Amino acid sequence: MEESTKSIQHEIGGVYTDALRFGFHGVKSDILEVHPLQSATQSAKKIQRDMNKKVLANTYGSAFPIKLDLDRQILTRFQRPPGPIPSSMLGLEAYTGALDDIGFEDYLNGNKMLLLLCPPVFLFCRVLVLILAHYSLN
Repeated sequence: MEESTKSIQHEIGGVYTDALRFGFHGVKSDILEVHPLQSATQSAKKIQRDMNKKVLANTYGSAFPIKLDLDRQILTRFQRPPGPIPSSMLGLEAYTGALDDIGFEDYLNGNKMLLLLCPPVFLFCRVLVLILAHYSLN
């Protein structure tokens, strides 16, 4: 999960905190997570990663987890150039196995994924219907 920014780039210079949008700055808001479930899932993921590193180190040697960390660092640097479409980090997701997991963001995100998938699927179905109609008439 990405961390939400609480500051906006000022036009004239520097970064300032927008108190009307994000509330007043406080230490408590910096310490606490957005939701208790978020902190629980993050700690569970960290524990799972640490256990996997220990198992890999015991199985393949201590250099193997280091090699995996280097590969992960390389894949986190590979991003799409800046523009209107954000980088999906598909290589990193495939490498870490995040493509196989169904997380909370997959079904609590609203219609974001539906809007991304519907136009190509709708177009494909429409073309398929036209092709089938053409062959059924002949």
